[in-house]
Amino acid sequence: MRTNQKLLLVVAFLGVMTFVRVDAQQSEFRPPIMSNPEEVAVLNVVALRIAAYNAHNIESFVTAHAENVQIYEFPEKKIGEGRAHLKRIFGPQFARGAGLIQVKGQFVIGDKVVSQELVTIDNVTERIIAIYTVENGVINSVRLIESED
Repeated sequence: MRTNQKLLLVVAFLGVMTFVRVDAQQSEFRPPIMSNPEEVAVLNVVALRIAAYNAHNIESFVTAHAENVQIYEFPEKKIGEGRAHLKRIFGPQFARGAGLIQVKGQFVIGDKVVSQELVTIDNVTERIIAIYTVENGVINSVRLIESED
């Protein structure tokens, strides 16, 4: 399947799936109510990553990821690998207190969390979809789809 077809498939899938929405009157995202312990554990790992990002805590942020975490621009364009890469990219950003992720919706499919996010860095906000794969209690891969607007 060509890349554009895969992207359209994901976008169509996301359009059909029910995201957990944030009420406009709320200031914080409310995670979905789930009873499956495996899904809760997967979602908790992603929640720890996002909390560490928002706290600008580089050590907690990198430990939410596998030592050899793979980072892709969706679907398969590798843009980074490993905790050292994360420290190199996010360390200086966190040191200056920059970066905020606002979660707009999430759902879990097996070992994956699909997260609709607003990411703000230095007063620039981008809408992204992040697909996190969690294995053995850490994020093993991240696939990012950035908004084109």
